[in-house]
Amino acid sequence: MKIKEHILSEEEFIFIPQFLNKKFFMRYLNLIPMLFVLNSLFFFTSCNKDDDPGIAAENEVNAFLWGAMNSWYYWQEDVDDLKDEQFATSSERNTFLNQFDDPNLLFESLRYADDRFSWITDDYNAQDEYFAGITTTFGFKYGLVRWLGDSVVGYVRYVLPDSPASEVDLIRGELFYGINGSLMTMDNYQELLQNQASYTLDVAKIEDNVLIPTRTTTSFFARQLTENPVFLEKVLEIEGHKIGYLMYNGFRHTFHEQLNDAFGLFKNENVTELVLDLRYNGGGSIYTTMHLASMIYGKATRADVFGKILYNEKHGGNTRALFFVDDLDVVDAEYESVSTRTLNELNIERIYILVSNRSASASELLIAGLLPYMEVRIIGDQTVGKNEGSRTLYDSPQSDFTEKDGNLNPNHTYAVQPIISKLANSLDFSDYSTGFLPDIEAKETDYLEFMRPLGADDELLLSIAIDEITGRNGLGRIAPFSPHPIINEPLKNPFMFEMYLNGISN
Repeated sequence: MKIKEHILSEEEFIFIPQFLNKKFFMRYLNLIPMLFVLNSLFFFTSCNKDDDPGIAAENEVNAFLWGAMNSWYYWQEDVDDLKDEQFATSSERNTFLNQFDDPNLLFESLRYADDRFSWITDDYNAQDEYFAGITTTFGFKYGLVRWLGDSVVGYVRYVLPDSPASEVDLIRGELFYGINGSLMTMDNYQELLQNQASYTLDVAKIEDNVLIPTRTTTSFFARQLTENPVFLEKVLEIEGHKIGYLMYNGFRHTFHEQLNDAFGLFKNENVTELVLDLRYNGGGSIYTTMHLASMIYGKATRADVFGKILYNEKHGGNTRALFFVDDLDVVDAEYESVSTRTLNELNIERIYILVSNRSASASELLIAGLLPYMEVRIIGDQTVGKNEGSRTLYDSPQSDFTEKDGNLNPNHTYAVQPIISKLANSLDFSDYSTGFLPDIEAKETDYLEFMRPLGADDELLLSIAIDEITGRNGLGRIAPFSPHPIINEPLKNPFMFEMYLNGISN
């Protein structure tokens, strides 16, 4: 159920003199000239003190941005221009705001120096669609490595079903070295990958550390898709062990039913071990994280604390608890409750979590939240390190900027997604700002020659988990073939490592 914040409005009280009798009334009239003089002196003194010429904010987006950040930003008291005492009058504040023609520049001036994850958007509709899993995409996720010299090679991480990429038979593990007829290099790869309506990819494979061209795809075009973050669920029976495997690519609140169905499969198959693959999961909804944790740790009740949130002084300045849940809350895009279902819970003592340098925020919160309750084995690469939560704030001051309601300013579509909290687990552990180190380190970019389908028992990271569960000795124990330097993706996606509190009361 969506719980809205209750904002207390200020009340104005007007003192009305009570004329109890004629004598008092006449005395009051005699005082009027003196009161007029005193009132005039007070008026002029006030004007001189405040020096308020009535300057208005020229850009209403700037006014919204400052107001929202002043109320919610976790570091509000640490940024001079967001402090309440910084501006004596609204005109002083507006004079400051009017220095910025671009709200993005104002936002950057208000950002705390250590803040890596807050952002501003000029289209909250697109952002809300992204949070619901709706994007315009070619339908495949890729990584990039530097090859010989200045050449760049992309590798396909996974392909969405019924997508443009699937229609040209692109599959996981394929390599591409050219786009639309041009070879990718360190100088041009960003330009080639960005702002393209269509792709034609030159595909290759590796043999003896040599790139061998195999085919060129036909042109395929980006289109709007809704990505189900529950990408793959299956049960593996290996050496007497029933192992549930789930590739989960985003904590999306509109896919609670699909997530619960995956755990329904695991429960019905009586799995004794669980491998949760979060290697491509940059985070998402904390509300969804609470649900997933409750499915994994079935012994929890709604009285057990999963995590804790610390807000700024304006919003309590104290810790509030996040609890495990007993039921599945099916919610729509606006976090309005649609229905309640039985939560599919497992009875397991440990979990294997596969991670990479793209696993962040809600993925890391899940790890931290489960640590006090069960054994958590981490396999992969060091995670991003985001122990902070954000919230979408809109230009609706009457809701303290939290709601897209009837009071939303219709003149623009800007929103801000500031960090508003720090997060910890039930034992107050929050020291993972540099990421979680894996118990067993493995990077799939070191094995580009041997990328297997996700869910296959010889796929690198999953095979290591199976080795740990069964005691067998497999792929995870061999040395890397030929490691290649990883290149950060050129598309600057502010949503990449998000963890947001939308839908959770304060």
